[in-house]
Amino acid sequence: MLRFFMLLLWLCALFACSGNGAKECVFFDFESDSELDRLHWSCHALYQLTNEHATHGRKCLRLELYPANYPGLTPMLGKNDWRGYEAFCLDIYNPEETEIRITVRMDDRKEYPDYKDRYNKSFTLKPGPNL
Repeated sequence: MLRFFMLLLWLCALFACSGNGAKECVFFDFESDSELDRLHWSCHALYQLTNEHATHGRKCLRLELYPANYPGLTPMLGKNDWRGYEAFCLDIYNPEETEIRITVRMDDRKEYPDYKDRYNKSFTLKPGPNL
């Protein structure tokens, strides 16, 4: 018997920051519908703006992921000069009662780079807020 699953996450903000907190570049805070146009839609993923679990502003992105090889979200950042930044930050709320594992992949060029030429790391999200 096939087990159906859906992963539900709230992505509250996507930003780059320096280690001392002085320099911050917010890419997405999901405050307006126009930000949805900067997300590359793919099958097996649904998203919408919501007020639930917002931590940066009044809204965040509700993301539903369905079974697929690589379900997820591909934001179009529009920035490629990362000098002066030390971290790329995600603010994610996990509504599940158990931990879930996600993978963050960042390509620094439009072609699909080899695994060794991109950022690719898995993280465990605990239930509730994860910064």
